Amino acid sequence: MKKNSTISLLILFSITGLLFIPQRSMAMMQFIPFDKIVSKADLAFLGTVVDVKSSYTKKPRMINTEVTFSLDQVIFVRDHSVEKLAGDVVLTFAGGNTTEGRLEVSDVPNFEKGSQYIILAASNGKSYMSPIIGGNQGLFRIVTDAATGALYPVTYNNQIISGVDDSGKIHYGANAKHGVSRGKALEKTASNQDSSVSTAITQPIPGSGALSSSRANSKTLKKALKGEEAETLITLAEFMNQILLMYQNEGGK
Repeated sequence: MKKNSTISLLILFSITGLLFIPQRSMAMMQFIPFDKIVSKADLAFLGTVVDVKSSYTKKPRMINTEVTFSLDQVIFVRDHSVEKLAGDVVLTFAGGNTTEGRLEVSDVPNFEKGSQYIILAASNGKSYMSPIIGGNQGLFRIVTDAATGALYPVTYNNQIISGVDDSGKIHYGANAKHGVSRGKALEKTASNQDSSVSTAITQPIPGSGALSSSRANSKTLKKALKGEEAETLITLAEFMNQILLMYQNEGGK
């Protein structure tokens, strides 16, 4: 591998192992309904990135990255999960940046130290390019409302979540790349590129509630799906509660 080189890999699985094709590639991950992501996950948790460390191995020639999360909230952990969510959580991903070079792998996310995420991942003793279920579909970044301090989940690509229906489908809203203020996703104005000058484009769901096994918070989600409010944002507590309910509805083991 050349020093400081950048390689984007298309990962193909075969019976004998992994075949790496060194070429720029498009993501191949198929859409997975959210209830299926929950059912496939061995664990789900809210965590904050405290360390990101990449390392290079000669045999096999590979760069891997270990991401360490402080455990902020356990959502669920299955009985057979190798990781028991009893302390800091370390997840290993293919790719990374070292003095030996840089390796980019399709559908493997990048993490920012200090950022908070909801993670739905596999933990069954096997190695994966990414343990996140469904590529980046099982990964949600947490954003803080600049005005109120409320917390909201957004997708890896910064889309707000406006509902999760009974079929397990997530309903997405506007892009929150520029943040959230007063429960609304923000969009920079064309006349001013300062991040503090933004245009609000969504309406909020008031209140956050607490993570519990009750169905109380799901009423707010259903209200959003009926169109009673335009492009509502689900709070962090409401979204975690929805994940927990899906886990419990399937048996919770």
